[in-house]
Amino acid sequence: MWRKLLSVVIVAVLVAGAVGFVAANPGTVPSMDLSFGGDDELDEENVEQLLHEEINDYRANQSVGRLEYDDDLAEIADYHSAQMAEDGDIYHTSPSGETVEDRYERFGYDCRVPEGDGRYRTSGENVAQTWYQEELTNGDYYSTPEELAEGIAQQLINSPEHRENLVDDVWRAQGIGINITEQNGNTAVYVTQNFC
Repeated sequence: MWRKLLSVVIVAVLVAGAVGFVAANPGTVPSMDLSFGGDDELDEENVEQLLHEEINDYRANQSVGRLEYDDDLAEIADYHSAQMAEDGDIYHTSPSGETVEDRYERFGYDCRVPEGDGRYRTSGENVAQTWYQEELTNGDYYSTPEELAEGIAQQLINSPEHRENLVDDVWRAQGIGINITEQNGNTAVYVTQNFC
């Protein structure tokens, strides 16, 4: 059965700050694997890797170097996507006040990317949320994991704030976390992309 996409809402922010606090035992929210009915399984790790390649293809087209895939950043991204799925909302700062910098600290991730003039970036994040089962407002829909990854990438590219993160040549690595969950009878997809 073909899944359809209802809407994509994306919010982005570039953030920088010091990290140092490490919290133990980050929690997770269970996720699910969904099938399109054929050999194309919509599993989170597959879509994460497809989106990683889409982003690197776009960076190459913009004459910006490839981003390495960082499993530790992906763990932070998975955690945040699961938080958003549990709350049914997208955000950079959680209802409890946890920021992207806090999440890097929670996982003990030390990001220190030189910007020049003795300045450093310590974190970067894009977030997105999409729904299946209905058409997009423009009439499009995604029927495979590849189309989903391409669609998410295109939405990020179309947003000036997200695109700024995507093509920033200071970043050397990214991690992507996707959480797929049922909400009110619909299939929701939450996406976090973290940079270092």
